[in-house]
Amino acid sequence: ELLYGRYDTEQMMVEELSWYGASNCFYSPLYLIPGKDCFVRITLGETSLDKSDNIDKAYYDRPIYVMTFDNEFKVIDEFEIERNRYNTFAGWCPLYDRIAFFQENACDPQNDNDIVIDMISID
Repeated sequence: ELLYGRYDTEQMMVEELSWYGASNCFYSPLYLIPGKDCFVRITLGETSLDKSDNIDKAYYDRPIYVMTFDNEFKVIDEFEIERNRYNTFAGWCPLYDRIAFFQENACDPQNDNDIVIDMISID
């Protein structure tokens, strides 16, 4: 009985921590985009779903923002990319003059095993 109670408590803690992650912002490190002479930071916003929804859906529901900085780290621009399309678990890669975002949303019923990458230009 004690072990069962402990398991329930640990499971609740895991679920609470998972929801904490989905409902708070995540800021990536700054990435250098040498072809555009700027830096980029990816930010994941909080989910719009609540705890009655599936936690996996909540993670993939998060908005993804791209913010660009000049060499003095002053903000140049910020924009949101399409929601529910990209992998929010570091599904991006900085390149010479753009960022590659992996089109993989595990909650998408059309999801298959193909690897699809969108190239997002940095202006």
